Amino acid sequence: MLPVHQGGLLVIVVALWTGLRAPCLSQEIVLENEFVRYVVGPDGRNLSLTDKVGQGEQLITTQTGYIVTYRQAGKTFVPRRCTKNGDTLTVEFENGRVVLEVTSRRHHFTFGIKSVEGDADEIRLLNLLVKPSQLTSSISGIAQDDNFAVAVRSLNLLVLGQVHSVRLTTGQSSGGQPGSSQEPSQAASISAVAYREHGFGGAAVALVGCPTPGLRDALREMLEAEEAIRSPLGGPWASDAPETQGSYVFATVSEENADDWIELARNAGIAEIHMIGWEQTLGHYQPRKNLFPHGIEGLRQVVEKIHAAGLKAGMHTLTGCISPADPWVTPHPDPRLAVDARFTLAAALDENADRIIVQEKPGDLDTVWAYGSRGNVLRIGDELIQYSGLAQEPPYGFTGCKRGAFGTKPQSHAPGSSVDHLFVRYGCFLPDEKSTLVDEIAQAIADVYNTCGFDMIYMDGAEGMPGGWYGISRMREAIFRRLKRPALVEASCWDYHSWAFHSRLGAWDHPNWGLKPFVDWHCRSNEEHRRSTLLPAQLGWWAILGPTQDHDAELPDEFEYLCAKALAYGMPLSFQGIAPGPNPPCARQPEYLKMLAHYERLRLSQQVPQTIRDRLKEEGQDFHLEVRADGSWRFYPVDYMSHKITAAIPESDTWQVTNRYSAQPLRVRIQALYGVEPYEGPRALEILSLKSADELGQAAQAANVTAQFELVQDDVKAGKQSGKFFVRNSGNSPRGAWAKVTKAFEPPINFEDRAALGVWVRGDGSGAVLNLQLSNPLHYWPTCDEHYVHLDFQGWRYFELLLRERDADEFHRYVWPYGSYYAVVYRSPLIRDHVSELNIYLNNVPVQGSTTCLISPVRVMPIVSIKLTRPALELNGRRITFPVPLASGDYLEFDGSGDVRVYDARGTLTQTAQIEGEIPELQNGVNTIHFSCAAETPPQVHHRAKVTVIAFGEPLQP
Repeated sequence: MLPVHQGGLLVIVVALWTGLRAPCLSQEIVLENEFVRYVVGPDGRNLSLTDKVGQGEQLITTQTGYIVTYRQAGKTFVPRRCTKNGDTLTVEFENGRVVLEVTSRRHHFTFGIKSVEGDADEIRLLNLLVKPSQLTSSISGIAQDDNFAVAVRSLNLLVLGQVHSVRLTTGQSSGGQPGSSQEPSQAASISAVAYREHGFGGAAVALVGCPTPGLRDALREMLEAEEAIRSPLGGPWASDAPETQGSYVFATVSEENADDWIELARNAGIAEIHMIGWEQTLGHYQPRKNLFPHGIEGLRQVVEKIHAAGLKAGMHTLTGCISPADPWVTPHPDPRLAVDARFTLAAALDENADRIIVQEKPGDLDTVWAYGSRGNVLRIGDELIQYSGLAQEPPYGFTGCKRGAFGTKPQSHAPGSSVDHLFVRYGCFLPDEKSTLVDEIAQAIADVYNTCGFDMIYMDGAEGMPGGWYGISRMREAIFRRLKRPALVEASCWDYHSWAFHSRLGAWDHPNWGLKPFVDWHCRSNEEHRRSTLLPAQLGWWAILGPTQDHDAELPDEFEYLCAKALAYGMPLSFQGIAPGPNPPCARQPEYLKMLAHYERLRLSQQVPQTIRDRLKEEGQDFHLEVRADGSWRFYPVDYMSHKITAAIPESDTWQVTNRYSAQPLRVRIQALYGVEPYEGPRALEILSLKSADELGQAAQAANVTAQFELVQDDVKAGKQSGKFFVRNSGNSPRGAWAKVTKAFEPPINFEDRAALGVWVRGDGSGAVLNLQLSNPLHYWPTCDEHYVHLDFQGWRYFELLLRERDADEFHRYVWPYGSYYAVVYRSPLIRDHVSELNIYLNNVPVQGSTTCLISPVRVMPIVSIKLTRPALELNGRRITFPVPLASGDYLEFDGSGDVRVYDARGTLTQTAQIEGEIPELQNGVNTIHFSCAAETPPQVHHRAKVTVIAFGEPLQP
C-alpha cells in the first residue's frame, strides 16, 4: 500500500485527442501543460477544453458551466468574478468567496480549496459538460469515447466526484449545425462536490490530459504523483495484476478440514480459498473457537498451509456490520452505534412495562426483525428493547415491547430520556459513520488480515453503512489503510472513493432459476463495467445448486453454460454452496468441478483462439467441451430443447422440435415433475375469489396501452364468475405492451404448505403472455415469483403452476415494469408464509391489436410426488422405451448410445439400464415427438414430465 497525500486532492483526468485551440481573450485564465489547454473566462465560465496534440474542442460550449458554483439554502449561485494571481484562483460570488490553489503538473492541474467565505452548504467544482460520453461510470468517475476521456478522482473523503450522461437537445452542442451528423446527441456531466458537513478545506480536483488508449497510464501517473491512496492490485493497475485472474471458492475452513478444502480447490483448478464464517461475531472478528481452537494462531497456520499448497487465502467480512451478539452490542450497547431516529420518553418506564410512550409520532418504522428490514430495536440508556407495534395516535409510542433484548438488562427510565431507534441493516447494527467505532472495527479486521497473511479481502455489506457515500467510503478506506500487505479487494458496494484500491467487479448473488439467461445478462453487465471502470470482472458468486422446496438441482448443461461463458470472456469465477465431503448439496459436484478444472486450465493458459472464444460468447447458445486423453480439446455447439408434458392438457404429449444440425441419434433427458392436488380438493386455498370487483385494484398499464378488468358470468369454467382482462396496444411493438391488476393481501397470507397455483384460463390465440406473479413484503426481501401462460391457444385450459418451476428462463424475452430483477426474479424465493400480493399481468399484446383473456378463481394447492414408469418417446414414428421408474425430481439421461442413466433429485446415479427398441434418429429439420408412460398418481392428480431433446452441431474450427 502507498501513502496518501495529506492535503487531499480530488482529481479529474481528461484524455484529449483532436480539436481547435480556443481564442485567448485578455482576461481569460489559461491553464496549460504538456497536453491540455483549459480556458476559463473572467466570470468563471468554462470556455474551452482542448488537447494540444489533436487540437480538438471537447467542451459543449453552447451550455457552459462554471469552474466553481456555490449553493446556499437550496439556491445555486454562479461567480461574479474569477481572477488568478500566481497559483491562487479567487472566485467571487454575491454572498461569498472561494479561494483555490492551482498547481500545474506535467499531465494534470490541481485545484485545491484553500478557503470558503460565506455560508455555503456545498461547493461544486469544474461543472464541465464534455462530448465524450460513449461510456460513463460513477464508480471510476470516467466518461470516454474512443479518443477522449474524462475521469474524476477524489483523493480524500471531502469531495464526491460525479459523472453521468446527459441527453442533449437541439442546439446544445458546439459541434456542427443543429441536427447535423457532427452534433453529438449526448454529453457527460463532470463535477465534484464538497459539502459543509464534511468540511471544505483540502478538497481539490485536477485535470490530466492524454489519448484514451493511454488513460490507465495517466491515472497511474496521477495517483503516484499526488501520493493518493492506491493499490498495485486495484484501480488502473488491476487489469494487469495476475492475482485478479484466479477463481475462488467460499469455504468454511477449520484447522481440522483445511487439507480437504485444499484438495477440492486444486482438483477444480480454483486459485483461492475464500474463508467465510470464520469469525465468532461481526465487529470484534475473533476466530470461531469451534473452527480454530488455537485462536488467531490456528487461523494463521491454516493460511500458511494454503500458501504452501500454492493457493491464495481470502477473508470475508460484512464490512461495518456488528452482530447482535458482539461485545459492542451486549451486554452494554456502545453509545457510538448508529441511530436513524430519536424520540423523547414522555412517561416514566419501569423495567416490566411493555409499552413505551414518547412525545413524537413513530412514523413508518419497521416492526419486525428481518434480513431486509430496518430493524425494530430501541436503545434507552444501557437497555435494548424490541417492539412489535407502533402507536400512531396520541399517546404516541411503541407496543409489544420485549425488554432487555439481545442480552441487555431491563431498567427503569425517567421521563425525558432519549429513545434511540438503532440503525439496522442485514440483521446487524452499524457504527455511526463519523465515530471512532469505525476505526476500531477497521482495526479489528486489519489485525486478522495482517497477522494471518491473507491475500484477499471481500468488503461485503458496505452499502449498508449509514451516511450514504461518505459512510461507505469512510468504512472501506479505514480498513484498507490499515492493511500491511498487498490485498486483492472486492466488495458488494462498487463505490466511487474505493476505486483506486478496488481490484475486481462482478460478484453477484447466485440465481436459483433461469441460470442460463442470468449468465448472459451477467456477462453483458460485466463487459460494460469492465470497459467503463477499467477494472477486471468475475462471474460469481455461483452455487452448484442442490434441490430444495423452491427449485431443482443444477444440471450439467447449466453448469457448463457458465464455464463456457467465463472462458469466452476471460472472466474468473467464484463459488458458494460447495464443500468437500461425501454429501454435497448436489451429488454431481465432483463431475462439475472436474469440468471446471478443464475450463480453468484453458482460460488461464489462453489456449483457445479468439475466434472460438467469440463463438462461445453467443447468448443463448450452449457449447460442450470434449477433452481427449491426450489433452487435446474441441467445442461443440449444442441445443437443449425442452418441453413440458402435463396430463391436464392431453395434447401436450405430442410436439415438434427443430434440429438445426445434421441427422444424429436421439439424445434426451426426461425428468419426472411433481404433481398437484386437485383444484377442487379439500386442501385447495382460494386466494382470488372473483366474487367482488373490489377484490382487485385498478388496472395499471404501459404507455400506448389501455386495459380493463371486469367480472363476467356469461363464460364461467369454475366458481360463479370469471375475470375478463381486456388489453389493447396502440403502440408499434409488443415488447413492453403490458397491463396488470393486483390483489393485495393485508395482512399477508400464509400458504406455507401449498406450493402450486391452479387456474383455468381461456386463451384467444393472440400470442400474448399471462403472468401470475406472487410477491412478499419488502422487509422479507422482495421477490417476483413469475408464472407464465402463453395465450397461443383458444378456449379453456387448466394450468398447474408450481412455485419451484418459476418461469425465470423466459423473463428476459419481455419488458416488465419492475427493476432489480436479478434478485427478485432469478434469485429470491417466495416466503410462503408472508405472501403480500398476487399480480396478474398481460404482456406482449399484438401491435395495434388487443388481447382478451378470461381466468377462473385462483387457488393454491399442495404438491405431491408421483411416479413415472417406463417412459417412452416416439420420434418420427420410431419408439424407444426406457425401462426405469422415475419419482418426482428424478431424471434420466441418454447420450444416443449405451445405457440410460437414472439420477435422483440430488443428482446421485441410482441406476443404469438398457434401452428397449432401436435408437431413433433426430433428423435435420422438424421432428415430431410423442411421450407416453405408465403413471402412478393419487386420484385426480395429473402426471407431469419435462423432456429435453439434445442436438449436437459440428465442432468449432479456429
